[in-house]
Amino acid sequence: YEVTATNDGNLTLTDITVTDELTGDQWTIASLAPEASETFEAEHAVTEADILAGKVVNEATGKATSPDPDKPEPPVVPGTTEDEPDDLDTTLSVNKKIESKPADGKAYKLGETIEYSITVKNEGNVAYHNVMVEDKDTGFEQTIEKLAVGEEKVFTTSHEVTEADILAGSYTNTVTAKADPIDDPKDPENPKTPEGEDSTTTGDEDDPDGPNPPIEPKNGHMTIAKKTTSEPANGKTYALGETIKYEVTATNDGNLTLTDIT
Repeated sequence: YEVTATNDGNLTLTDITVTDELTGDQWTIASLAPEASETFEAEHAVTEADILAGKVVNEATGKATSPDPDKPEPPVVPGTTEDEPDDLDTTLSVNKKIESKPADGKAYKLGETIEYSITVKNEGNVAYHNVMVEDKDTGFEQTIEKLAVGEEKVFTTSHEVTEADILAGSYTNTVTAKADPIDDPKDPENPKTPEGEDSTTTGDEDDPDGPNPPIEPKNGHMTIAKKTTSEPANGKTYALGETIKYEVTATNDGNLTLTDIT
């Protein structure tokens, strides 16, 4: 800002004090002759309150002493400016990354746990209140009472690989965040709601060695094992009419549930 005090009367003024109400700056002038002026500089960093108000109003005032015995305190006309700040920005970012690695270093197997970190950040220019962070699939839910401009919060959640993931060939996880609506001073009939969403998929066929390792391939497989559980009467060989007893074991050694097994 440029603040100029001008004596636009016809008497010399003394003991002059000029105050910028918004910035808190104050200057003194010992004496100011008629038609004389002095200029000062001040600055103000735009605040959240300015954004929410939709304007920055600044008034400079002053007081002085006049030699006129009838009006020792002359009237002062304040100087006022009104500037427009940026529009309301309610950008809310949600970033999720996999923090774990598959046991074999290649792909997550049935029953293995995928661990995630979730970072929620206020990328806008005003504070957000009651930010609800939710990952419905993993059952994660968290409320942030207040998220200041530029502030971020980090959380963790996890997912155990299921048969459905194996059959799908991938697992998509979505995290959402939403805060209380904020009144927009430039569009008062349409409050803005900070919202953010992020999806991470494991099973990137184009980049199996990338940051999102794939789910192991579908593998429907069964093995039949059989062993003799009896012993010959003579301890050596089975004689005519002797019974040989067997144990037959059917094992699902794949990663899919098998049905209608014979």
